[in-house]
Amino acid sequence: MSLEEFEESMNQRATPQQLPLHRLPQLEVLRVLAMTWIFLFHLWSVVPLAPNGGTFGLVLMGVLHSGHLGVVVFNIITGFVLALPHLGPARRPALTYGDFLRRRFLRICPHYYLALLLWTTMMLLKAHEPTSAVVLSFVAHAFFVHTMHPTTLFGIVPAYWWLGLLVQFYLLFPLVLHLFQRLGPKRSGLVLCGICWIGWGLLTRLAVLRPGSPWEMVHYMWYFNLPARLPEFALGMWLAAAWNPGAPPISTPVPALPRRVPLALSFAAFVLGMFLCVIVAGKLFPLIAIPLLPIYQLAWCFVGMVALCMWPPVARLGSSRIVTGVAAVSYSIYLVHQPLLGGAARWLEGKVSLPTAFGLLLVVGGAASCGLAWALDWLAARVLSAAEERPRERTAKRQ
Repeated sequence: MSLEEFEESMNQRATPQQLPLHRLPQLEVLRVLAMTWIFLFHLWSVVPLAPNGGTFGLVLMGVLHSGHLGVVVFNIITGFVLALPHLGPARRPALTYGDFLRRRFLRICPHYYLALLLWTTMMLLKAHEPTSAVVLSFVAHAFFVHTMHPTTLFGIVPAYWWLGLLVQFYLLFPLVLHLFQRLGPKRSGLVLCGICWIGWGLLTRLAVLRPGSPWEMVHYMWYFNLPARLPEFALGMWLAAAWNPGAPPISTPVPALPRRVPLALSFAAFVLGMFLCVIVAGKLFPLIAIPLLPIYQLAWCFVGMVALCMWPPVARLGSSRIVTGVAAVSYSIYLVHQPLLGGAARWLEGKVSLPTAFGLLLVVGGAASCGLAWALDWLAARVLSAAEERPRERTAKRQ
């Protein structure tokens, strides 16, 4: 049983109000672009190319240096996908808290735990770090609390910090969804962005005023956890509510032209309001050191995503087999690519030039990451299938 077949079996047991909406081809393209961006960033981090001074080199450095923003894109997509059935045209009732968490953890945990076991075993075999430190980091990762302390934040696989953030949002999503349904998407989005960014500014000022204090460490860890990153998910939820509003349940992934204009105007007004709130807060409360760079980066990612979603050729590209295939394994690629690139870069160090190593890892490392990701998907699907069969066997024996 493949992962898609397992999810389909879950859907068949759900009530009609709980069935997920069809995948939007635009999101498949965004997933591939975000994963490619992150892959290039991690490749550049282990094979640090220097700019050659030309236009292409400067553009390449800009793309590589900003690749960490692919996580921002993933966070916006997550908020959009989770909220669309409830805030979008279908207006489906929310799942119970237990059912929601069960579905989300079943989606991410099998792949994550299999990959975590693989890379933890590799670390223990290499014996580069004390066994106790590796085991402690493994336990923290297993319970998704590794983002709470700097000793475990980047342990085992540094990229896994995002899984801790993702689980935090899963735990908070039903409450945020209720807020969106009560206050409305625009007010909820502005309120959440304002509270989170003003709180970030206050913490930044406190860390500056008290260097060497625990506040400085809290400020550093703040970036990798909620509520600092909550606006990224909240903007995705707002976009879900603005997507083709007032229409019947989605029958085509590309909104008609008359629908794109209201969405664009609403989007522009929302972004403008977001920036005005930040500027006014900074003027009224000068002690608040509001983090402008993350806000600008989020705004640009948001603008780019909306522009791509509203461009019809993107939907056609998202329907192609190559894009849908890579998008389907993008989560597993995220779980496996960084250790592969790091190990291969260490093996190539001193043997070839940096540009050659970069090119080799781009092609060979990319193919190896896709292959291992496919194997991880296959194995996770088998684990899920076995987990589903056990209750059925127990029921059959009782009967």
